[in-house]
Formats: sequence, C-alpha cells, structure tokens
Amino acid sequence: MIFPVQWSDEAYDDYIAILKYLDENFGSDTALVLFDKIDSFESNISKMPKMYPATRKSKKLRKAVILKFAVVFYYIGDEKITIVSVVDARNSSH
Repeated sequence: MIFPVQWSDEAYDDYIAILKYLDENFGSDTALVLFDKIDSFESNISKMPKMYPATRKSKKLRKAVILKFAVVFYYIGDEKITIVSVVDARNSSH
C-alpha cells in the first residue's frame, strides 16, 4: 500500500526557511541537494513508512536524518503519513 504524504503547515514553513537559508548562505546547489533528498524521502516513506526508527515518545512518530544537519519527524497514520517537523540542527532559529 502506498500512503499519501501530507505536510503540516509548520513543517512546510520550516522546510522552506531551511531551503532559503541554504540558498542564501551556501548557494543554490546546496539547497537543491536538500530539495532532492526530501523528494526521495517522501517517495520512500510513502512506500515504506517504517523505514526510519520510531522515537522514544511514540512508535508512530519517526525520525529521519536526511542530511547530517536536516532531520524530519513524521507520524504514520492509518491512511496517511504526516510530516510534522523539519529541523536544521546547525541553526537553532529553524
């Protein structure tokens, strides 16, 4: 079964802010790397939702390290996956 992937408003806003930060500070090529990794990540979890480890908080909440600085948290629901947070571990403002 393929699960649709939905973004929370907060997660999407954080993701866009991180892309802008990367573009402004490291160039568009670096931002594009994250964009491509997130695109692949979405495709992969839609097919294999449990491919990333569960958090201690909940077995339905998963943590995916996309790049060494980019971490995504997502919930596995009965019929969909919801990305709830995207964190830039290098920059506490994100």
